[in-house]
Amino acid sequence: MEQEEARLFLVKSLRQALCTHRGDSSDSISHLRKKVEGLRRTFELRLGILSQARHQAWFRQSHATEWGPFPGNVRKDAVFVYFSPEKARKLRNEVVRAWQEGETELESLPPGPCLWRYLLDLNHQWYSICQLASPYQDLRLNELPEGLPDDLACRSIHAFLLKVRGAVDGARTDLDHCFQVLFKASETFLNAYYQKPRSSGPGRQGAGRDRGIKSELEESLRFFEFDRTPNARDLRKRYLELAKRCHPDVAGGDDDRFKKLTHHYHQILKRLPSRA
Repeated sequence: MEQEEARLFLVKSLRQALCTHRGDSSDSISHLRKKVEGLRRTFELRLGILSQARHQAWFRQSHATEWGPFPGNVRKDAVFVYFSPEKARKLRNEVVRAWQEGETELESLPPGPCLWRYLLDLNHQWYSICQLASPYQDLRLNELPEGLPDDLACRSIHAFLLKVRGAVDGARTDLDHCFQVLFKASETFLNAYYQKPRSSGPGRQGAGRDRGIKSELEESLRFFEFDRTPNARDLRKRYLELAKRCHPDVAGGDDDRFKKLTHHYHQILKRLPSRA
């Protein structure tokens, strides 16, 4: 009797995980996959026409929902809510972390709807669906039926869980594909957005010249992967490390990269208070 009761509790937990959606007759996994498919169509229609040079396009809603072959399946949200360029690299890392952990919070992105938040929310839904209710909270749909305790195992439950596992894995594949597509496009944009020099306003030639010098220094620091201006000793050490990889006389060397290395080295060196 205890074994039968345990199996009934398991079935109840499965129903809670799979039947939480009440909008139509579909189960939670099928409903999630419909949303992901709509997002995939959105990416196909919109991402290819976004220009890396026109940064404002990434922060603007699309009017594609009003025309085109799939108006009902295209989301109009901007790719990002507007954020300042200096947060671009941090945001990239936050997106990866949030995706891996099934979270939705992005500290560097201001509040507001956007495609990235929508995708992260769908990913969070997948993690929530996989998590069974008490007393089986240690079991996950994406790990069953392999991890099912012996006292809960029976032929019918095993067969059902295999079918559920196929749907869960399919949803995971769909989500990961959407992430890869959006991340690849966004990473190129984030790199360009982060490195975009700030233009000086009219009547501020002196300030503009100072910003130009600062921009050159920042570019050189990025080339050496320094977060801040180093001392002469650390700069020399990093220069020698990189020179061993790209010097044209070594195997796999690159003459153009070595010239850039030398250029950026002197750009930083001449701005140091002292040389060692």
